[in-house]
Amino acid sequence: LPSHYLLTLLAASTTACRYEEATTYRANKMFFTEYYMYATNEGPFPFTGGDSYVLADLRAKLSTKGARANVTVMAFSTETELDSIDSIDLCVGNINTVSPREKRKTFAVTGDHPTHLYLKYSVHTAGLQYLALQVCDGGWLSGMELHGVFEFKNPYGFVP
Repeated sequence: LPSHYLLTLLAASTTACRYEEATTYRANKMFFTEYYMYATNEGPFPFTGGDSYVLADLRAKLSTKGARANVTVMAFSTETELDSIDSIDLCVGNINTVSPREKRKTFAVTGDHPTHLYLKYSVHTAGLQYLALQVCDGGWLSGMELHGVFEFKNPYGFVP
């Protein structure tokens, strides 16, 4: 195959990973994982340059009017798969994720109007990437509506 056909084929196969959410979750903790991503500016040849990131850009609303809860969103990298993600409590400070890099934010969410949950994590360490959300108090029992996107982007584009 001529090289421009191969590049077109490669480019077409790397534009597919953007998870769109429009659903109600009843669990108080949610995890999303990409099993391997390249670090920023460390992609495979010939796509060595470019940003690599994990993004949560969501509107969240509790299902019960008047309900209130804090929701923590966290992204982090690991070189190997974690034995148990369930044991990680995002609501507690100083989380030991076996990761030298992590980013987390806590948002106040109500059942009265949507709250914008936005977190962008630059991938500086190649490996497994995690994105997690946890409702940190009782408001989650009625469910939480999420609308928006999760993105896992490699230096060359979206993960296929």
